[in-house]
Parts: sequence; C-alpha cells; structure tokens
Amino acid sequence: MKFLSSSAWLCVVVLLAPGLAARAGNSLHTTWLWHLHQPVYWPDKRAGSEHYENAWDTIQQQDAGRPHPSPEILRNIFGLDDRRTAYQSGPRNSLSTITAYSKAGVQVSYSGALMENVQSLGSAGQLGYGSGWFNGNREARGWTTSGGKPRMDLVNFTYHHALAPLLSDETLEMELKIHKREMEIMWTTTPSVSRGYFPAETCFTERMIPILKKVGIDWSIIANTHLARACADFPVVLGSGGENCDIPNRADQLNPAQGAGNYQRISIERGCAPTQVMPFGFQLHYARYVDPETGAGTNLIVVPSDQVTGWRDSYSSWDLHLLDALAARNDASKPALVLCAHDGDNAWSGGYSYYQEWVSNMASQSSGLGYEPTTVEQFIADHPPDANDVVHVEDGGWVFADGDFGSPIFANWHWPPGHAVNGVNEVDPSVGVSDKADNWRVIIATENRVKTAQQISAATPRVDQVRDPGSFSTTPNAVELGWHYYLGSLDSGFVYYGCHDDECQRAVAAQSNAVRNVNSILTGNPAADTTPPTVFIPQRHPWNPGGTNFGVQYGYRVTAAANSDFWIWTYAYDVSGVTNVSLKLRINGTNPPTSDQFKTYAGGGLTGAWQTSNMTQRVVAPVIGVTPQYIADYFYAKVSGVTNSYVDYYVAATDARGNIFKSPIQHVWVGANLSGGGGGSTNGCNGRVCVAPVPPAQGNNITISYDASSGPIPGANPVKIHLGWNNWTSVASPDPTMISNALTARWEFTTNVPGTATQLDCVFNNGNNVWDNNSSQDWHFAVVTNGSPQAPATPTGLTATAAGSNQINLSWSASAGATGYIVQRANSTLATTAATSFSDGGLLPNTAYCYSIIATNSVGNSAATTGQCATTLAVTTNFPAFVMDGAADFAGYLVSSNGLTLYAALRGTKLYVASASPGTSGANDHFIFVSDQLLASASAAAPWAKAGLVAVAATKPFLATESQNSYLAWYNAPAGSTNAKSASTSGVLEGVIDVAAAFGAMPTNIYLCAAAYATADGGALANQSPAGSGPNIDTNEFFVIPVTALRDHNGDGKFDRLDPALDFKLSSLQSAPASLTHQWNVMPGRTYQLEFVNTLGSTWSNSAGALTTAGPMQLEIGFTTPVTNSPPTRFYRLKLLP
Repeated sequence: MKFLSSSAWLCVVVLLAPGLAARAGNSLHTTWLWHLHQPVYWPDKRAGSEHYENAWDTIQQQDAGRPHPSPEILRNIFGLDDRRTAYQSGPRNSLSTITAYSKAGVQVSYSGALMENVQSLGSAGQLGYGSGWFNGNREARGWTTSGGKPRMDLVNFTYHHALAPLLSDETLEMELKIHKREMEIMWTTTPSVSRGYFPAETCFTERMIPILKKVGIDWSIIANTHLARACADFPVVLGSGGENCDIPNRADQLNPAQGAGNYQRISIERGCAPTQVMPFGFQLHYARYVDPETGAGTNLIVVPSDQVTGWRDSYSSWDLHLLDALAARNDASKPALVLCAHDGDNAWSGGYSYYQEWVSNMASQSSGLGYEPTTVEQFIADHPPDANDVVHVEDGGWVFADGDFGSPIFANWHWPPGHAVNGVNEVDPSVGVSDKADNWRVIIATENRVKTAQQISAATPRVDQVRDPGSFSTTPNAVELGWHYYLGSLDSGFVYYGCHDDECQRAVAAQSNAVRNVNSILTGNPAADTTPPTVFIPQRHPWNPGGTNFGVQYGYRVTAAANSDFWIWTYAYDVSGVTNVSLKLRINGTNPPTSDQFKTYAGGGLTGAWQTSNMTQRVVAPVIGVTPQYIADYFYAKVSGVTNSYVDYYVAATDARGNIFKSPIQHVWVGANLSGGGGGSTNGCNGRVCVAPVPPAQGNNITISYDASSGPIPGANPVKIHLGWNNWTSVASPDPTMISNALTARWEFTTNVPGTATQLDCVFNNGNNVWDNNSSQDWHFAVVTNGSPQAPATPTGLTATAAGSNQINLSWSASAGATGYIVQRANSTLATTAATSFSDGGLLPNTAYCYSIIATNSVGNSAATTGQCATTLAVTTNFPAFVMDGAADFAGYLVSSNGLTLYAALRGTKLYVASASPGTSGANDHFIFVSDQLLASASAAAPWAKAGLVAVAATKPFLATESQNSYLAWYNAPAGSTNAKSASTSGVLEGVIDVAAAFGAMPTNIYLCAAAYATADGGALANQSPAGSGPNIDTNEFFVIPVTALRDHNGDGKFDRLDPALDFKLSSLQSAPASLTHQWNVMPGRTYQLEFVNTLGSTWSNSAGALTTAGPMQLEIGFTTPVTNSPPTRFYRLKLLP
C-alpha cells in the first residue's frame, strides 16, 4: 500500500509574456471546403418542354440573339479552362496529391444548379465537358482516410444557392431535399450521402437547425466570426481594421467571456480585419434551437471556418506561422480545427497553381509543423464535441461578401428600405424602398401561392419532379411545376450587386411560370384555403436600439442612436388576403435570453407578458424595373419607450379565412439613449454623461458613462472621473480611471452610492490637467432613498461535484436579498430553488455538465455566475471492495480520533465506516450514525432505548453492536450492506453501505458520528466522536464532509484529493493583465503552499500570502498572484503540507 508521508506537489508552467508554447502533444488540424456553383441564370420556361432553362438551353438562346440573361454570357462563364477543370476532375486530382497523409481530405459543396448545368453541357458534348464529367468526384468519394471516412466529402447545400436564413422552413427543406437527390444521382449512394452542410455564403442562423436535422444533416459549417462576436467580452474595433458591419447586439453575446488575450484581429484584403477567438472559435460545438410552440430543443454540431485563413487561402499561398498564436492556445483534449472554406472556382483558388501545387504544399507544411491534415467527418470521429458544449451562433455569413462583411442582417442580400435625408441614407420602412426587398416581396408572394395550391390539392410533391420535371419518363403535376419554377428564383447571386440589368426580373419570370401552373387550383376552390400567410423573417433597425451603430447602412460612420426607438417590419402575402399583422413584444428587463422560457411563446416566470401592436400595412409599387403579377406588402411598426431591457418579439399574421402564421421569436437588447439631450438632474442622460440604473439609489451600484468625443478632451486615453457627492462635500481621491467600452464608444465607471448621498457630482479629465466640466456647470444627478428592494447580487462560490455516475451536486453561497435561485445547465433553466444547493440527477455516465446560478427576487435577477463544470463518474462495477475483517482497512481513512476513532471512505457509491469495537465483554454498546442531513436540533430519541436525543431522524441508517456478544447489524440500510466486528477492543466494528441507495440519490455531504452508550436500557451516552460530552448528540457534534472528499476509488488507502495522480489537481488557471489566479482541488482541513521558481533547477520560493488551509467543507482554493512581463516565464507548484 502507498501512503502520503509528508508532502506532495502539482506543477504548472506559465508564460507571462507573449510567446509560442511548445507544440508537443498540442496538434492543430487542417482541412478545406471548396465551394462550386453556377446559377440557373434564366429561370424561365425553356423552349419545347415544361422546365426552366439550364446552361445549354440558355447558351443556345444567347447564340440566337436573345438578350437575356444580362450581363452574363454563359459561353464565357462555363468555357474558362480553370472552371472546366474545377467542375470535372480538378478536385479529385488535387486530393490525390495529399493521400499520403492518413487522414487528409477535403469537403466540396457542389450546388445542384451547377450539377444540372454541367450535366446539360456534358450530355451535349459542349465547351469541353464530357458525359462522364462526374467520374472524378465519384472516384474520390470512394477514397477513405485511415479512420474509414470519405477523403472527399461532397456536402449538402441549397440546390439553387438560396440564402437559407431568409427562407421559410418549407422552402429550405425542399431545396435541401432536391439537392440531396441530385447528389444521389450524380455521385451515387455509395458511400452514403454526406451528413454535412455548407450554407450558401456561409450564412447561418440557429432557426435552420430543425430542418437541417430533419433531412439528415448532423453538422454545418459556420463563419467563426459569429462565434467570436457572440462572446460576452468581444472586443469591438470598427472599420477596415476590425468589424466593418453592425456592432454585435448584447442579446447575441451569450457565449462565455474568453479573455482579452485570446482575441486577435488580422487584416484581409476584403477591407476588414476579422476577429479570431482562440481556441474557442476553432473548436467544434453544438448549437441549439428551441421550437417556440413546443419548447422542444434540437442540437446540431457547428464547425467553424476561419475567416482569415479562408480568405488568404483563396487568393495566394500563405505563411502557416499565422497559426502560431492559435497553436500556443490549443487544448490537446479539445483540439482546434483550421477549416479554410472558400470558392473553388474563382480567383487563385480556382486555378492549377492552387489545386496542383498549393494544396499539397500546405498539407506538407501542416504536417511539418506537427499539425494533422484531416476531414471534418474524421475530426468529429476523433474529437466529438461534448453534448453539453452548447454555444450561441450570431446570425450572419462569411466576411468575404462585398458590402456585407458578415452583417447579422445579411445586408448584401436584403438591403433595408430607406430614403435620402439631406443626402444621407435613412432606413425607414414607412416611406423607404429597396430593390432587394422588392425581390423578396415577389418571392414571398410566389411561395404562398405554390404552398396554398399544394394544400388545396392535397398533393405531395415528388422530389424528382420538383428537381427535374419529366425525369424518369414521368409527367409532373401542377404543384410540382409550381415548386420547380419558384425555387429557380432563389439564387442569392441575383441580388448580390443589386438590381442591375435584368437580374431582378428573374424572380418575376419564375413567378409567372409558377403561377401559370397553380392558379387554376387556387381559383377552383378558394374556400378550401387553410394555408396561413407567408411572412418574411421580421427585420429590425437599428440593430442596436438606444446604442451605438455602424455599418454600410450608415455609410460606415459610427452613429449613436438619437433615442431607443426601433423599427420592426416584414413582407406578408396570402392568396385569400392578409387581414391583420401584429407585432408581439415581451419586455424582460435585464434577464438575458438564455433560458428556454425566452424562446417559447408560452414564456415563464423570467419573461414579461406579451404586448400586441398592430403593424401598418403599406402598399407600394416595386422599384425593380418590372411589374410582377403578385407581390407581398410591407407591414411595419415602430417600438418606443423601451430602455435598458432585453426584448423578445415575433410577428403574427392572419388571413381572411382565419389562418394564422407566427414567426420565430427574435431577441434584442434595447439600450439607453446615448446621444445626450435633456439635462434634468434625474434623467438617465445629461448631455455627454449618463447614469444607469435611473435614478441612482442609496446603497446600490451605479454606472456612470461618458462620451469624450464631443467635449474638450476627445481622444483622451485614459479618462479619469472626478467624483463627488452632495454638492462636492465628499470627493473620491485619487480620481478613478474609467474603462473604455468599445461597444458603446463611451468611458464607464461603476461605484456604490453612499447610504447618505442625495446628489452625485462629476467632471472628467485626461489625467494631464485638461478638464471637461460641462462649461463650468459640472454634472449633477439626484440620488433617491433606497425604499424598495433591488435585484440581488450574483451568487458566489458555486461548486459542481460529481456524486456518482448519474448525479452532480451543486452548492453556492447565499446572495443578499435573494428569495430564490435559478439553476441553469448549459445556459438553459433546469430548476428553481430557495436553497443554496441542488442535486441534478438522471444524467449520463462519464459526461461533462456545466452549470450556472442566477439569484432572483421580486425586483429582478442577478447576472449568472461563472459556469462550473463537472463530469459524472463512469459506470464502474470493479471498484476495489472494502475488506470486512474487523480491522480498519487503512490508517489513511481516519477522519477523527477525538473520543472514539472514526474512519470513512468512499468507492463509487459504497461508503465505508468504522469505529472502535467494544469487543464481546465491554461496558458500552457502540453505534455509527450515517445521514445525508441533520435535524434542526437533537430532537429524535436515541436508538435502542438509550438515554438522550440525537440530531438525526430515526429513519436514517446506523450500524450498531452489542458489547457483551458478537451481535452487529445495520439498521435502516439497503439490502447488500455488509459489516464486521473484532472480538477484541483493539479492532474495529466496520460496515459498508450504498449511500445512493440509502438516500435515493448520492448526497452532497455525509454526516457521521460514532457513539458509545452504556449497555443497559436507558444507558447514557458515554463517549462520542468527533466531539461532544452528552447527554445528547447535537448538530455540531457530527463529522460533516462532502462525499467527494472521501473518495478513494482506486483503493490505495489515500483519498483521491490527496493524490496528484488523481484529484489533487489544478482546476483552473485564469490570467489577467497583471495577475494570475490559480484554483485547485483541496481536501477539507489540509494546508497548501503555492511556490514558484523562475528557472527550473533553482530554489523554490513561497508565493507571498499563499499558505492556505482548506475549510471544513471547502473543495477548492483560489489564490491570485501578481505578475509582470519580467521574467517572461515562471513555474509554479502546489505543496500539500503534512
């Protein structure tokens, strides 16, 4: 056996200055996605059959002199040598250069429209395309990695390059189904069709997840900038050196803070500098969508594509040392994947040098740096994401699109309606127009007519006849033809550059053919319409109401909102006529939309009540240069009077037959007016200065924000606040330094309002005696008496402890003013409780779960705690058995020797207890009490009719032995409990009990007491452990310890939390600009010393003040040490003292 004789150590090395960590065991992984597409350029009926035109059809019409489509000349587009290669054998030949790497491969998104176009050219033997154009891809799909995954994964895509986030569920589903069917025909079904998906323009929204899963898609590529922007501490830099689109809205910033040192911006030639967050933005995660009607959640793996390397890889070779910062932060247990996703038929990445030279060169460099070329499927198999790792992905696409740069409103494909005011564009759906909006208005009307015809006719469209009418010698029906033409209108490229030439006529041409087929169904039985209106996903402007905004719609100027008003608008159409469109708003205060309550129409205790506002209908002619037969109308509403609150909203539309459509729930944070104005002393803002919350109240925290840009110290850094109270009768000294908030472009300082304050006073300076004193008026804000309760503070001290294979126990410190607590798992509400502990049961074995706690009262909620994670125990049936022989199993199990000895240890769910044996001729009967909780006081009768009272219920387990014989038994214990007793007083009585079975679940803490009572009935308490002297066993006379601390799962006689090979380990290490916080697992009652050395081999020194003793119930200790950049490296170790 092995015992801890004197001390033990944990060691960690910390880089205190920027630098590259050693890559040993720290491998990155690399792969590509090549996107190939050409549209159905003219979705009008082709000559001679009921089908829209494919490439060869259109080329023949252009050759004959037809002007459409314009400006594209399809002979030139499809006749380029590089494209001929990329669309046929190029990807296969490129892949063949990297098959020496056992897991290397690529992903290819080949649109259905492109397959259809190339098939038309190949069948006709035109422009260098052959009838076997698909053979290279078929062959490459059959090549496998060492893990048995396809080296070429031809992934799912929207057939017509439709922009999925702006589609209805039904349209998205049909686009994916016909694309999957086209892949089955062109690529065959061996191997199986891909589980992956590449969104057109990488445009993603979590609303798509249920449809993706419905059609068999398990993972989707996303742009990693939309993971970074959704992090709580995302650093906003605007313009070509940072974000060149909308500033993230706070309602989207739900992902955990990643630390300022883990972000970097790298400029790309597109005109922006995408922000990478490392390693978070390169790791696999799950995203989740909650059905607002049912509350059912659907999860999907999201695979981040890096925007920097993706761009670089598409335009030239690039230096892989660009990945050094990521490699230095890579987590070997959850490694990073560098996915370069870009077009494979444009620019440099569509040519010979890329496919036949650079791809193999990059794979070689990757391998040489210790990185592993791989595929997405192989990477998922090797490093599957944790099911509890659920993140939020902000809406948006890749940053490569002209004028969009990853905008969460998809501005490049839906320009908001606006008009010019003094030569400046102003978004206003009540008067503005937009050609891109008109294109969607046509699409919405077409869709409703096709879907209504399908419903009235009770026809189920056959996928092959929607995809390729007349295929397989089958005659399509009217609904299938309606779908066929309608889907041909959806290519996002038609509006990429706006409505020039005939590009916005294409949706109209498609509509005319779709309705030509379905109108007779609609007019034949109009009363049968049970299809609700078709409604475009509701739009919002500004993106940050009451806050700072930026982007193309503002001419790339930083713009502070004049107030907190915002527009919501949509486009709606119904065959039977739209009779009402209503905006539904739910104002939730400072509760962020993390709980599922905010994602359902039903809501819950955390949400506000729905408020209804009728939206104004606006009938306006389109500005696309052609008049469609049918077009959706505008419906808009302006929201006013909301400040400093999260808001949920959706749109409900009703048609003349009572059919109702409800849009998905969307979320927005509405801030305060940041542009100044007013001036009253209790207003939230007084010119350049704002306070929140309003009004300031005695004893509460207050945040003061200041806009330096419009005063006498613009550009000051730092900014200091000269702060006083009660007309400067007391002043804070020295002047505090304010913190820059890049999101609002303001300086902020938070402080507590003194209990005697009646007025807040402030002015500002640049630290060099240049002042802004409001033109000698200063700023003053009235302070009110705190006559009502405030929202509670965030709870502290959250711990999460695995208590078996299916249970995790939580505990935290009480929050002042809280009346209850919301327990969150994976950022979703799990339960509410008034206690400061909670047990989460029914979990999966050997699975990590993460929790946070929110304190609540009648006023509101606190912010959530920092998440704490724990992994349930693996189901183990071979824990070493305790030995029942009347001798203490290990001396290391001794937990008390005061009075009687008391031993305890845990293996799995089996608790071992022991105490001194009375032998068979002693004077006292001996007992060991085991409980998961105590009574409020010693109020239960002692067992066996002994004298006095005990503080455990009579129904709790105890082990008891008589002193005059060998009798020993468990009472109130589950079947299978065992015991043994020594006939000599030199031995012990001992027993084993399954505490999970005894108490119905694994308890958080165990309460133990050994007691000796005189043998006769009514015998008095003679001895006890750990403390006390009778006549009762009171609540403070039990040994209490977290069950986690008693673990000895390997049976070596040493508690796992004392063993550096097991649970004596560093649980977290957090760095700040001038400090480093270590947190480690501890054994209650033991003492630890943090030591450091700058060079290995030197003498270790104690960190000042870091000698720490764990409290009786403490399982973790944290200690913060100051650091500087000199020396650049320091080594730490933790010493467990005897």
